Amino acid sequence: IADKRFFAREHGARAYSVLAWHLAWLVKLGLTAALKALFYTPCFYFLGQLRLDATAYLAAAFATGGMGFAGSAVAMLITTLMPGLGAATTAFGCAVLLYQNVCGFFLPIAAIPPYLLWLAWSSVFTYGYYAIINSQQLGTVMTGAGENVEDRLVFAFCFVLYAWCFLFHGVAYAITRAYSSHHATYLGPDGPRSAQTRRAAAAA
Repeated sequence: IADKRFFAREHGARAYSVLAWHLAWLVKLGLTAALKALFYTPCFYFLGQLRLDATAYLAAAFATGGMGFAGSAVAMLITTLMPGLGAATTAFGCAVLLYQNVCGFFLPIAAIPPYLLWLAWSSVFTYGYYAIINSQQLGTVMTGAGENVEDRLVFAFCFVLYAWCFLFHGVAYAITRAYSSHHATYLGPDGPRSAQTRRAAAAA
């Protein structure tokens, strides 16, 4: 939220484009997700005594990075929709809570009413969760499926997870571009605070 204020100042001065701002955030959040995949995965994978298989571990790493990237993508989307810090924080907490409850971890998808299934499959966490679950069953026959779990199924979940993340970033970019084209104003070298100070001085 604070960064948006400085972006409004720089964009109003025609020094910083919407695309450059979003690409900078995309690179930053992408690198953060890569670090999570690199360092978080061994922490839970080996302590949890999960399957010692290279493909399964790689899928877990992709899913871990994707889950981190998904959380930041949701946050980016919400902060472009919500003007205030309090509203954005509350909305983000509600969105994450909803996504976590319908992803299959706490509540099985089979127990969700048919008219609410779209919530489960629009949850970014659903795909990361099922990527890890299926990665632990590679080459085995799932109950009732009659077919072996294959690598392509696992990485398809990872692909959809990242696709949702980029979609959220794309929507956030479109919203920022639409809003900033009408509301960006140059507020002086010190940003919004200097403008407020000047208004207070003028009123006095």
